[in-house]
Amino acid sequence: MVGSQKAPANPPEILDRAPKRIRDWGDLAKLALFLILSALVVICALWLQNTTNSIESDVQKVSYPFSWLVLLPLSLLFNIVLSLIVMAVFVQLLVKRMWIPALTAALALIVGFCVSVVCAHLFSLYRLTSFIGAGGPSRFGSFDASLTIMAFLTASNGRSLRNKLGWAWKVYYAALAIVVIASLSTVPAALMSIFMGAWIGLAFRLAFGTPGSGAWGAQLASALQACGMEVEKLERIDPSQGEVISCDGAKRSRYYSLFSGGKSYLMAVNDEQQHSLRYLKQMWDAVKMEGLTIRHDKSVEAMAEHHYAVLMALEKLGGEGPRPVRVGAISDSAFMVFEAPAAPPKRPDPKSLSKADLVCLISSLNSLHEKGLTHRNISPASLARDDNGKLFLVGWSGGDVISSAAHKRIDMIQLLALFATMAGVEETMEAAKQVLGSSALALLSPYAQRIVIPASTRKEKGWRKRVLKPLKSSLEEAAREEDQMLQTVRLARFNLRRFITVLLVTIALVVVFTQLNFKQVIKAIEGANPWWSLAACAIGLLAWTGSGLAFGIFIDKSKRKKHHLGILGTQAVASFAAVSMPAMAGPIAVNITFLRKIGYKNTEATAIASADTVTEFSTTFLMFVILGFFTGQNVFHNLIPNKMIIIVTVGVLVGLVALAMAIRPVRGWIKRKCLPVLKSYGSMLGRLLSHPMTLIISMVGSIIQNTALDMAFWFSLLAFGYHLNFIETLFLFLFANGVGSAVPTPGGLGAIETVLSTTFIGVGVPSAIAVSATLLFRLATYWLRMALGALYMKYMEKKQLL
Repeated sequence: MVGSQKAPANPPEILDRAPKRIRDWGDLAKLALFLILSALVVICALWLQNTTNSIESDVQKVSYPFSWLVLLPLSLLFNIVLSLIVMAVFVQLLVKRMWIPALTAALALIVGFCVSVVCAHLFSLYRLTSFIGAGGPSRFGSFDASLTIMAFLTASNGRSLRNKLGWAWKVYYAALAIVVIASLSTVPAALMSIFMGAWIGLAFRLAFGTPGSGAWGAQLASALQACGMEVEKLERIDPSQGEVISCDGAKRSRYYSLFSGGKSYLMAVNDEQQHSLRYLKQMWDAVKMEGLTIRHDKSVEAMAEHHYAVLMALEKLGGEGPRPVRVGAISDSAFMVFEAPAAPPKRPDPKSLSKADLVCLISSLNSLHEKGLTHRNISPASLARDDNGKLFLVGWSGGDVISSAAHKRIDMIQLLALFATMAGVEETMEAAKQVLGSSALALLSPYAQRIVIPASTRKEKGWRKRVLKPLKSSLEEAAREEDQMLQTVRLARFNLRRFITVLLVTIALVVVFTQLNFKQVIKAIEGANPWWSLAACAIGLLAWTGSGLAFGIFIDKSKRKKHHLGILGTQAVASFAAVSMPAMAGPIAVNITFLRKIGYKNTEATAIASADTVTEFSTTFLMFVILGFFTGQNVFHNLIPNKMIIIVTVGVLVGLVALAMAIRPVRGWIKRKCLPVLKSYGSMLGRLLSHPMTLIISMVGSIIQNTALDMAFWFSLLAFGYHLNFIETLFLFLFANGVGSAVPTPGGLGAIETVLSTTFIGVGVPSAIAVSATLLFRLATYWLRMALGALYMKYMEKKQLL
């Protein structure tokens, strides 16, 4: 930094005015925090009384050396000290003519006292000893005073007064600590007074605002002079003016035109009081997104330093953009000075965008990505056009110079989504394909997710919620052209599907354990046969052989002989993949990955995996129908009066289909969405029937798999001393396992347990035995196989088969 310079001959012309009050939105986050802490104190006092009392007892033991304080009139002294704090703070505010802070503090004082009286009455009414103590009101007299003064100090102590009123906080906390040590207040009551008083004071600070703590006018001129710039004129300009595009300021920045040394400059200033919202947004982005590194600029100085480094890197790498000349900080503000171009850039008209514009900017961004630079927030406000008509990016305050591949792809997705909104998907994809090629576009497809698209892009007229889907479809088509397998990338930590999954698992667990009679379960476990339990585990592993046979028969003979252990291994790994995928999705994903590793193209691998899936579904359905005709009348006599369960089921299904087809909108949706899928499965079955021996062997494998899994459940029942006809068990198992697997939870977790236990309870199996056998079955066929699958996956990865 350049040292201080001589004062200019003429005083600078400064056209700026500092606001009297500013809302610091960081106070909103603190208010929410103190509300949560207040609620936690109440919860601990109500439901964790033993823990609270133990903490109280420990505090009393630690404070025993100070027991002599009881001899002093502490209650009187405490109130005198707090009264002196109030008067001293009021005097300090009024002497400085800070009328609004004084009014805010007075209102907070009154409201805090009213709230403390109400709380004290409620605590005494409900006899909450954690707050009033075992000694009654004598240990509660300081609560109202401490809460009131906390609200008062918080309301009067904005960012600009933090250092000036620091003495008041020290005296307050020291007095409150002495009161707790002397047993005039319980620990929960002291904490409650602090937390409640804090959020009351913060609420008033938000309502009335606090004095500005940033640098304005003459302070900025002084800081610029310290940076080596003699200020001739400093004038605040409106953010809506076109010239601020060259400033590259962050959101909620203020802008100035600056004249120094006969040259014209532009300056962007950011204040700490406005930076709180930016920091909270960064924190929220880090919470709602996973798999990405999110920057956390804790202060405006840190943000300015990083922004300056990004812009200098942009200039060094030959990118077009704003050109900074100075950066600095003063008080609670950070500023950056930029060159003012002779012809200020303009915002491009969306209708004026041509294919050449798209190609130019996509190529420019791709070049910067190759050198490690990313923008991180490409939105409509990021586009600018210079006097030569060339498009370039602005708004690099969130950019970075060291970037992962994920951030680069998200950058490109944001740009393509913006262009698709303004110029159309087809033209955007043509330009992108011309610059990047199909192979690079294929890698972008997994990142085409709504969560990475800035809100301002989604608010554009051309968005209409129909841009992202066709854009993603075009990128997936590019992947198919390059025969690349589409990977799934999860970026959103919170989404509807995950919420539904958690909800379903919770409901399932509640349903299972509300039926659980623990006395009966303990009695059943004590009498369980360990050999049947081991047999259930062993036969569960045998099921891999059946599924491996059903899958491997579709693979070429030469590859099947070479990779027979890998084929069996895919079934083991699929059991591990079930921990993060729905029951049927795991095996399909693992099979396709394995097939690609052993030399199949993406289309061939998908066809083989689809054939295996179709055969498995068809075999299971046929087994269910055939067994139902022979066992349904006996098995379901406790569930429904009708003995023709399969016929009734088919009749219900036909009725539902007829009803759906009679409704025009539903019929249209079925034609658009369902019929193409059914046709593809029909053609797949047609090709399978043309190779009857392959189909038969695959079906035999599926039968072995289903039978082995059923035997595992049957053995689980036998382990708890309950015998059920094996064929009837197989029929019921196929029904319950199929329904449970259809629920989109990882590995059918929760759903399968619920359906299996309730189904067998419905046919007369005692609830404790049904639930216990179900848990043993899942241990043998889900958790144990998942652990072994994780070990086998390491082997498969080592052999480069996954």
